Amino acid sequence: MTYTCKHDSTHFYTEPIDKIEHTESEWIIDVEPQVGVEGSKHTECTVCHTVLSTDTIDALPEPTDESESEFESDSESDSEVASESDDKPNNDVDDGCSGAISGYGIGGMGVILLLACTAIALHKRKENR
Repeated sequence: MTYTCKHDSTHFYTEPIDKIEHTESEWIIDVEPQVGVEGSKHTECTVCHTVLSTDTIDALPEPTDESESEFESDSESDSEVASESDDKPNNDVDDGCSGAISGYGIGGMGVILLLACTAIALHKRKENR
């Protein structure tokens, strides 16, 4: 740190100060991975925001027939409800969710995806403040 005379700037005194270590953040997602496209993430100092490390995030795998069959229903009642749908909420469907989400037929995986997207949007909004 340098102390300078307020009357004559040619007179000053410099005193060394101890360097403090960076405080590393959690991973921050820069680019979300897509199917076939890597994403990226970094950590930074929570005090001075210097980037401390970067890394890639593996690309999402191509969907397979097995993963698609995971979401198929083997219940006749589910297919009957789906065929009767006219884009209006169907409050008779009990898919394990409650409230407005179940009325639109969003199942467990849909809820997880909705929550993940909401968390990402909130994180990005927080970063932009």
